[in-house]
Amino acid sequence: MTKIVVIGTGKVGSMIAYEIAMMDLAKELVLIDKDQKLAEGHALDIRHCMRGCAVKAGSYSDTGDADIAILAAGKPRTPDIKTRLELARTNAQVIREIASKLRENGFSGIVITLTNPLDVMNHLLYTLLGLPAERVIGFSCHLDSSRFRCLLSERYAPETPSRVEAFVIGEHGDGQVPLFSRVAVDGKRKRFTDAEKKEIMALLRGCSMEVIGRKGATVFAPACCVADMLESIVKNRETVIPCSLVLDGEYGIHGVSIGVPAALGKGGAAVKEWDLAEDEALMLAESAGKLKDFISIMRSEGFP
Repeated sequence: MTKIVVIGTGKVGSMIAYEIAMMDLAKELVLIDKDQKLAEGHALDIRHCMRGCAVKAGSYSDTGDADIAILAAGKPRTPDIKTRLELARTNAQVIREIASKLRENGFSGIVITLTNPLDVMNHLLYTLLGLPAERVIGFSCHLDSSRFRCLLSERYAPETPSRVEAFVIGEHGDGQVPLFSRVAVDGKRKRFTDAEKKEIMALLRGCSMEVIGRKGATVFAPACCVADMLESIVKNRETVIPCSLVLDGEYGIHGVSIGVPAALGKGGAAVKEWDLAEDEALMLAESAGKLKDFISIMRSEGFP
């Protein structure tokens, strides 16, 4: 039996909970939120869908025997947030509170982090929970990869987006690394000029704000990507999906959570070390360096 807990039932958290029920990914689904009525309302609404999943609003006492916890709590990225550091200061407190409650209740499962800035918050959660790195997973680069494929499909396969294979690794932010060397359309490698790469990368970095500026938040795509990850974990498919993990030498990176390809199964995430083009490897190293610098700033302010 798979028990999944969703912590934070705002727009994204509630959509993830809905996806879990519709895809029959859990036998028991528990929604936790500071706003108990909101969690209760979402739980009741999902129950009315009449799927096989048992759904309820609960508390952190429900996390002790949970197989997976989804962290969708925290302040979202919005136009009024001026800097990533400002967002990190706010959400670090949220992560600390949640980690403390998970530890108190003996949670030892797999956790998937959505709280931004993603890589930094996933690193913080890993530090606070003391779980193995393969069980503390940030969803980040799966969403970036999905956006990358969408941009490419609009140009090269507009009628059938599924024909495009493409991945993004690195930081979930300006330090993302699109793997142009691995892009394939209809199973054939696609070559890009430097000008094409530059243009596509600029569009990719602006994808999220295109949505946020119009509707206030990204919801459907993040929820869909988390559902993909959950399906691979719950069904032990070991699908290779880029996600943020604290590395210990993989890709020459130590002690920072960053997006890399990983096979997701019941044991968590197993990093896959792909051969990268020289410029991609350099970009990934630079991305990791920037994240380390960011963490150093946070540590000077009390970050563990």
